[in-house]
Amino acid sequence: MTLSRPNIKAQEIRLLHSKSCLYRELFCGVAEADWHAADDSIISDIKAMESLVSVRSEIRALTSSGAVFGVNIGFMTAACAGDLFLTQVARSMKSGVIEITEHGIENMSPERMAAALSFCAKARKAGYRIVLDDISSGYPLLEESFFLKASPYAVKAVIGIERIESLARMAAGREVLMIVENIESKEDMVRAAALGANAVQGYLIGRPSPIASIGS
Repeated sequence: MTLSRPNIKAQEIRLLHSKSCLYRELFCGVAEADWHAADDSIISDIKAMESLVSVRSEIRALTSSGAVFGVNIGFMTAACAGDLFLTQVARSMKSGVIEITEHGIENMSPERMAAALSFCAKARKAGYRIVLDDISSGYPLLEESFFLKASPYAVKAVIGIERIESLARMAAGREVLMIVENIESKEDMVRAAALGANAVQGYLIGRPSPIASIGS
């Protein structure tokens, strides 16, 4: 039986007042899962990295020419299977960005929070930059102590969420990039600039597109 090639796409993240691309977030097209169930979110994250191997030649060729890519990892995966995830992602990307999303964060204990911080340190040591993604009101990621210990390269937030202003101030005070996503109109861009965003992502900037289209 011939397995179908995963439909992996990339979406650009751009500096706010420039056409310079910071990196491209990769969407690996795995099956839907209950992202807030620990086992399912971990399995889906690992499957995503396995599917990434199918395009590693393209990724390596593009990174050698200067492109930077980012992949997602749920909070639970970072805490419970971080070493396995790093092994898997290194098969395709030796450097780049790892975005830690909120998936599973409501199940985090202090021990798992510490393990997630350990993952951040290991990932940085291995040559990856950490981005804290999907920051929302009430999540521990918004606490300054975790923010500082994770030493992120950037934080991401969807435009319009609660407390985005305080997150933007925290990022600015720590010289961390603030990426605002879901930018779909010029009005959204103006709002992002007013919040102090450094970078933006969304359909106004570019839709997810096949890796083969990069540079064409």
